[in-house]
Amino acid sequence: IDSDIYDFIGQDKNGKSFNTQDYRGKYLLIDFAATGCGPCWAGYPELIAETARYDKLEVITFNQDDAIDTWQSIADSRDLKLDWPVLWSGENKKEVFEIYKIEGWPNFFLISPEGKVLDQWMGSGGDHMKFTLNRLVK
Repeated sequence: IDSDIYDFIGQDKNGKSFNTQDYRGKYLLIDFAATGCGPCWAGYPELIAETARYDKLEVITFNQDDAIDTWQSIADSRDLKLDWPVLWSGENKKEVFEIYKIEGWPNFFLISPEGKVLDQWMGSGGDHMKFTLNRLVK
């Protein structure tokens, strides 16, 4: 892939901003998701376990919808706590999803410490995620 990341700023449910530029120097896994996405929910436990193995890897989830309360109640009912920011809004959110060509979820982009897109895949984790992280995150 080897193209530059399209940087964006998103806000979590408390309005705290996260800028993808602030992750330079580390690997960044961007998880584009949606509240009603079954595979997203099914994949979170493995995503949590797998990404925790890498010290130099950060994760952000960017939800396409804005059903914060519904998302939180599903997370609570599954006893899920994501160790990374879950973003809900951004001044150019629609544009971000279009630029990344998000047409389904979950959709992952692995970004290098220099801000290059190293890999992109759809579908929750599984072998591709394990293999990719193992191969590319140094």
